[in-house]
Amino acid sequence: MYFGQNLKELRKRKKLSQEEVSQKLGFKRSSYSGYENGASEPNIENLVSLADFFRISLVVLVTYFYR
Repeated sequence: MYFGQNLKELRKRKKLSQEEVSQKLGFKRSSYSGYENGASEPNIENLVSLADFFRISLVVLVTYFYR
């Protein structure tokens, strides 16, 4: 439920665009956008990459809402 909201907030805190994050992680921008807006969910490998990129745990990434 919070995953997409967390991604968006974490990205904004780093002052990055969706394009910048997706390029740094090797994702398609449309895939990353889908993660943020809840249209799709990443596989476990991409979840790990996202958590590493934002330097947070997987648990925090998928459960805690940053506000």
